[in-house]
Amino acid sequence: MSRLIDADALLKELHIEDGGTPLIAYQTHFLYKKINEQPTAYNVDAIVAELEESKKDMARNTMLIDYFKMGYRRAINEAIEIVRKGGVNNE
Repeated sequence: MSRLIDADALLKELHIEDGGTPLIAYQTHFLYKKINEQPTAYNVDAIVAELEESKKDMARNTMLIDYFKMGYRRAINEAIEIVRKGGVNNE
């Protein structure tokens, strides 16, 4: 099972105080590099922008009845709030 983590928080945890051995410094540098090379799994701004565009597309569609459009907008707004919360453990 995969999960999203806060890479910045992990990098802070990996910070080694002065006085570490060269091997520890090398390993830490390697981990920093590998973590920073990972792609963003979840771009909140991009997802919200896509959902907002979908909402606009729905509003422009004249074939649909207003009642359906209102329900769709509500669902999109709820999805945006879920995305912005990020599924953090303290939901």
